[in-house]
Amino acid sequence: MRTFLRYFIILPLALLFLAFSVSNRHMVNVRLDPFAADDAAAALSMPLFALILSAVVLGILIGGLTVWFSQGKYRKAARVARAEADRLRNEAVNSTKLVTLPVIAPH
Repeated sequence: MRTFLRYFIILPLALLFLAFSVSNRHMVNVRLDPFAADDAAAALSMPLFALILSAVVLGILIGGLTVWFSQGKYRKAARVARAEADRLRNEAVNSTKLVTLPVIAPH
């Protein structure tokens, strides 16, 4: 399965990334302060592909963190249910063990 994933999904994506990077390598200025457009301290100069791909990566990270935190209650419920199942399983195993009682000899 991993070989399939590597060759048929990741490899074409890597080739697309490489082609995108080569075709968009010219420098762009990114201004971080919308009110002082001439301020060079609040500006970055970077290749266009780096800007676009970093925005995509940042979006993926923010989306992943949002999903992770929003599904926390389900992970907690699963942990509680797993602990309860383990406790009941151990209780069932311990209750099925044979109990040996001492034999009292008749007089």
